[in-house]
Amino acid sequence: MINAEKGSIWSRGYRSRQKYAQDLPNLVQAGLRKANAFRIAGPDGINVILSPTYLNEICNHPALRLEPVAGEELNSHIAGFEVFAQLEINHVISDVVRTKLTRRLDWHEISPRETALQTLSRLTSLIFVGEKVGRNPDWSRILTSYNVEVFTASNELKLWPKPLRSLAARFIPSCRQLRQYIREARAILEPVVDSRLEAEEYGDEKEYPDVITWLKEASQRAGEPHDPVLAQMMLAAGAFQTSSDLLSQVLLDLSARKDWNTLIEELRQEIVSALHGTGWKKIALNDLKLLDSALKETQRLKPASILAMPRYASEQIDLADGTIIPKGSTTYVANVAMRDPKIYTNPDTFDPYRFLRSREAGNSSAYLVSTSPEHIGFGLGRYECPGRFYVANITKIVLCHMLLKYDIKFSETCSAAPVTSGIRLESNPDARILVRRRQEEILI
Repeated sequence: MINAEKGSIWSRGYRSRQKYAQDLPNLVQAGLRKANAFRIAGPDGINVILSPTYLNEICNHPALRLEPVAGEELNSHIAGFEVFAQLEINHVISDVVRTKLTRRLDWHEISPRETALQTLSRLTSLIFVGEKVGRNPDWSRILTSYNVEVFTASNELKLWPKPLRSLAARFIPSCRQLRQYIREARAILEPVVDSRLEAEEYGDEKEYPDVITWLKEASQRAGEPHDPVLAQMMLAAGAFQTSSDLLSQVLLDLSARKDWNTLIEELRQEIVSALHGTGWKKIALNDLKLLDSALKETQRLKPASILAMPRYASEQIDLADGTIIPKGSTTYVANVAMRDPKIYTNPDTFDPYRFLRSREAGNSSAYLVSTSPEHIGFGLGRYECPGRFYVANITKIVLCHMLLKYDIKFSETCSAAPVTSGIRLESNPDARILVRRRQEEILI
């Protein structure tokens, strides 16, 4: 085991969890130097870490399941975290996701992360819950705050031994705050859901093209009940975190390049050309090839996590090379292939044209939404992200508005490099860019 510690069961467990939280990238590299599969002590127990060489063999294995480990990792059995218990109806939510989903003229500093989170929160809320709730500032505040606080609370909780976490969560301020957010969310959304149900009983056939309706219909088809408030919060957690992190990091990556001015001008020309003829049609988004390439390159260099594809082994699995994954174990794949020099030239360099060249050479996996063993930003196999098309489209739409309506440049007072927090890899919350209003070439 890579991070084994000596001492009593409590002291060594605490030190192992601390080392995992503070130095996971180096622990993973140390493990891979020794073997293609190794064990590591995580906050929830002993995990099996696999090299990317096993990706094709495990990505669709029926005995490797996502739901049990995701619920465990996110403490879904503890009050305040029950939003993530909705993973048990993941097939219902996935069905919905797959089938439906300042004018200042001077330079001024903004936080890409905060701007991305707030912008996407408002936009996603309108799509998910409709006009009435989506335009309620308290709803956006609750969802945005919950999605920031939940990771703080989770990290604090994981410093405690598992048997004590339910008790500790009653007293940890961040965990108590999560429960308050859920109560506030119920107070806003439940009356809307109840009024729709009451109207239906009286024969009102008005249609509401939003996720509230789609979740209800998918749940009825599956014959399974769902909690509309918790389901909305879980969907928002996935949509906000993935899209806002990708958006904030690509803004940093674009503005931090030495040729940022030329690159951004190329992107603007592509946007104008794509939108000029058709407006906001799907074909226009498909024509944003350089923008698509830049986003995929950002995701290659900064995926959401250091360890990917968490799975629970429901039975013993014997891999082709003799490696055994024990029944009941949790496995991850080390997220290192996307910086492998055998796969990518200059793998540590942000090259926004990388996947555009690959796409023009006929590589069908060079699109942002494509998955492959060489790029698992959206996962791989049976559990690849069902919302990746939504994330790609919504991120492109927001970027089109930002690049056409604002000049941007990097603030030299900070770093564009991401930061680690346990298993998570996040855009730097302290990073800043400079923006100023410009006259867009076309009205969008």
